Amino acid sequence: MNEIKPVVSWKKDRITELFVSITAFGHLSFMEFDLLAKKEQQEQHAQYLSNAHPFELANYHYHIAFANHRSYQFQKALQHIELAAHYFTHQFKPLFQLKLYSMKGVIFNDLHRYREALQEYEAGIELLENVESIQTPMQWSSLHNNIAYCYECQQDYQKASKHYETANQYDEDLHSVINWMRTCFQNKDFTQLEKLFHRYEEQRFSIQHHIHQRKLLQYAVQQEQTIHGLKDLEEQAFLHFNEEQYYALILFYAPLWGQFYEQLHAYKHASQCYKQALFASEKVRQRMSR
Repeated sequence: MNEIKPVVSWKKDRITELFVSITAFGHLSFMEFDLLAKKEQQEQHAQYLSNAHPFELANYHYHIAFANHRSYQFQKALQHIELAAHYFTHQFKPLFQLKLYSMKGVIFNDLHRYREALQEYEAGIELLENVESIQTPMQWSSLHNNIAYCYECQQDYQKASKHYETANQYDEDLHSVINWMRTCFQNKDFTQLEKLFHRYEEQRFSIQHHIHQRKLLQYAVQQEQTIHGLKDLEEQAFLHFNEEQYYALILFYAPLWGQFYEQLHAYKHASQCYKQALFASEKVRQRMSR
């Protein structure tokens, strides 16, 4: 794409349309979310798609919404997902419609607009129930995972666990499993949590933040904790969470680790954990205010 860029006319022609669309998809594929979000904000590439097919324009705004959401710029994400829905009219592409419902629900959820998030997910459920061609285990699982996370954010851990379990029954997704483990811990359902630990041993996970979360949760339910044990897991997991900008995970696990340190009278270590949580909170606040 870099080699092609010098020959792009930057007019509303087909070459420019394709270059803008494919480049956006490329940034998403390499998880360059902040880069893509900044590029659209500064250069406004969507203007070059104004003569393209409405679906291409809708798909582009969906990608920009996704990038902004992953960059914690939720208001901008909402603006772009609404533009995507605006351009996506009079077209029978139910799978894309489902993606719009899900993405908008996720954005509403992170804006703490939970009722509206659930309305989007309910629309997705209704669509799935009525369009057989898109009824796959993965789509059902993804929707129930999103519904579960919405309830988890509202601290309704029983409903969250129920939907995580349903998601896992449709399609055994280890992302839902980790979320289910975390919810069981918050709900103090240690019996179910132990069953999940036994069923999903560490070697089954391959994504790094899943591995770290499983280690943290399993250590958190141990009867005896040590400063050395806490510090060892903290250094591995929190470093990765910060590097990958998983601020939501820092905001959950850092205060928890701080509490464990306090119980061991290791107040300096506890203070450092709370500082990490404060730093993550400030990062999210700054990005949401852009």
